[in-house]
Amino acid sequence: MRMAALSLIVLAAACDGGPYERNEGPSLEQIREVSTPSNEAAADVAGSIAFQPLTEADLAGRGLTASDCRFVRNGRLLVAAGGTAAIARIGGGLRHFVPTAPPAATGAFLEDRQISVSIGRTAPDGTAARLAVTNRRTGAEEEWAGDWACGR
Repeated sequence: MRMAALSLIVLAAACDGGPYERNEGPSLEQIREVSTPSNEAAADVAGSIAFQPLTEADLAGRGLTASDCRFVRNGRLLVAAGGTAAIARIGGGLRHFVPTAPPAATGAFLEDRQISVSIGRTAPDGTAARLAVTNRRTGAEEEWAGDWACGR
């Protein structure tokens, strides 16, 4: 009997709210604070693949030289690659890429955690080439024609 009375007291204390309030979960406002930002705050998708010209200082800082491969469009150097190093200035920042194979006169495939760059000659002779860039996070894709040359 004593045990039954003690059980009733514990049960009654649990039902009246007692010192512990019921956990209703996060409020709608708390969910909004930690959720994905609205479209207004989203990053510029086109800017996520916007190439800017490289400088000789950019190349020297990564150990690239004139004998390495280069993609040039409208007289602007956009990609430099050689051996295990490759760089491009995208979205205002200098990005370092890993070539999946050593860049060669026929082209290159470069990638980092977010962006992939594919460069391929459009004809067996000459330097005409196509560059395709994809930002896997934003879904942005673009293609450009230009020149790809190695060792010049």
